[in-house]
Amino acid sequence: MRIDVLATNDPRAATLNIPQRPLWTVGAILEAVAVRDVDGTLWLNIDNQKLPTRIASGNLSGPMDGEHVKVRVLRDSPVLALETIDDATTNDIADEALRRFLPKQTSPTPLLANLGWLARSDANRSQLPNNVLSALQQLWEGMPDTNELTHAGALQQALQNSGTFLEAHLAQASDSPAAQSQVVHEDFKAQLLALRTQLQSMNIPKSNSSQPPGPLPMLQGTLHSMPTGPASLAGLDTPASQLNELKQQTDGTLARINTTQLLNAEAAHNGAAALLVEIPVRNNDRADLLRFKFERNTKGNAQDQQAWSVEVAMDLGFNGAMHAHVGLQGSRLNVCLRSDSPQLVADLTQQLETLRAALEQQGLSVEKLVCLHGQPVDDAASRLNHLLDYHA
Repeated sequence: MRIDVLATNDPRAATLNIPQRPLWTVGAILEAVAVRDVDGTLWLNIDNQKLPTRIASGNLSGPMDGEHVKVRVLRDSPVLALETIDDATTNDIADEALRRFLPKQTSPTPLLANLGWLARSDANRSQLPNNVLSALQQLWEGMPDTNELTHAGALQQALQNSGTFLEAHLAQASDSPAAQSQVVHEDFKAQLLALRTQLQSMNIPKSNSSQPPGPLPMLQGTLHSMPTGPASLAGLDTPASQLNELKQQTDGTLARINTTQLLNAEAAHNGAAALLVEIPVRNNDRADLLRFKFERNTKGNAQDQQAWSVEVAMDLGFNGAMHAHVGLQGSRLNVCLRSDSPQLVADLTQQLETLRAALEQQGLSVEKLVCLHGQPVDDAASRLNHLLDYHA
């Protein structure tokens, strides 16, 4: 069924505060509630806004009053046209989007390495045009500093601005242009999109550039860190080659964020309480990637409903990779830290009692607090950490 919103010949449209059109991107899937007047006139309530509609094709009777429907944006001009879809269609759309983005996703760490390299010296930035440099600077300055993340509020803000929740935050701010502008200014994905717009405006000639995929963004299996590595721009001596490298890295990073969002949405749709978030951070004159996986234990008895686990994986440069697993059930806490650096393990072990005292001061009962050498491995009997199965 096709439904037109705010038809030009509908007098109801003139009395409404029309939502900002950028939110209504073609292909977007929206939740709506049908509202019927006494005379049967149809409205759709989307994002707490009551919009006048007319049935353009299909079942002309349309949805009943109070019926929940999913709609997909078909086009946004000259009228806003929607089509109703069912859950099976929604799953097909998500699967198709995953097939589209997954092959294009690459590790964000090469782009982060280049951002740090560009920030270190004016000479490193001399070959790039001003519009691209401005977008790169905004991207660099918008990333949280590692020293700030020791505070819970700053860490929460960094998670929110990681790009994983951009569309949700824009939808929540749909009635406030100022709030939308703030979201776009602070969100990592929005800043990446701004950078891609500037790079696309340069009409960059295509050339070969091999970008490392890195660990796939998945919710199964152990979370692994992603090392940043050297800056690839340092070995490129022409503006065109540097711009092409930045464009491919930006496209690959955006595809990775989209893939992560789709996997999180699929988990939520299937009732799994799990979430993967990757946060780019500034660490002095370099950039790193912090990876978080949040999961709630929804099995077992009712008490287990309050059991949460958090995994964190990060690369510490010369100090090697570090992994943390934190389990919380009620006020009971279990913490396991791991590193492949013997020196870091020794240093952390010396601080464990200080950490225990700080946690207990917050009212937590620390049942386990250890620091081990080596990275965690998946249980051989656990489900394989993969996305696709191929059967002959």
